[in-house]
Amino acid sequence: MQSRRHFAKTIATALVAVPAVAALSVCDNTQTTNGANNNNGTTNPTPRPTPIPTHLETGSEPPIIMDGGSCEISTLVEFSPKSGQQNHFEFKPGQTIYKGVKGVNVLNEYGSTLHSYTLTGSQALTVNVWFGAVKSISGDDVDYDPPETDPQVVLKADAAGSSFDLFAADGLGQRKSEFKGRKLGKKYVIDKWKNGAKEFHLAKVQVLVDGQGDIFDQAGLGFTVVIVFNP
Repeated sequence: MQSRRHFAKTIATALVAVPAVAALSVCDNTQTTNGANNNNGTTNPTPRPTPIPTHLETGSEPPIIMDGGSCEISTLVEFSPKSGQQNHFEFKPGQTIYKGVKGVNVLNEYGSTLHSYTLTGSQALTVNVWFGAVKSISGDDVDYDPPETDPQVVLKADAAGSSFDLFAADGLGQRKSEFKGRKLGKKYVIDKWKNGAKEFHLAKVQVLVDGQGDIFDQAGLGFTVVIVFNP
């Protein structure tokens, strides 16, 4: 999961785990002109590494993915509840590792970038995330309810570093420790919704910079949103 991103001071928050896919190599015995000579003057074929395909024959994405749960919020610092605002969170006081937002990257579940955004000056960022609750399961097929009007997770911050607010409708869930290179980070896992009664997927993500942006609603691809902060 760590292979697709470098965690330094600039990487702040990721909604949903970034997947990692490992490609292996094998050797074929195809004869080449630069092989070793035998005593009889013939040339032995030189084994050469051949990548095992990591893409399906009928598509463009790898067939095996390792990723996290329904919604994970991963960070190098810790969140603490905001006073007087239920289910609103801020960076725990005294943590100065992050300043203003530098940019945002939206990826699908295969790690492919869907869109990147850059913030400058006093521009403001809003990330809205909607869940889709599981409606029915038939064999391996899952049907979901459409997303509700209001998002279930909302992150607001700005490029100047003067504001940060994270809202999660049912709270941030269980906090776990997560190794991020030489830093021990935090991962907040939301795996149930509606007071723990519903499993879900991420149905829709919206990224806005100063009120302008895009909606990503191809839920079959999954989503990862990486918020990059200035060091």
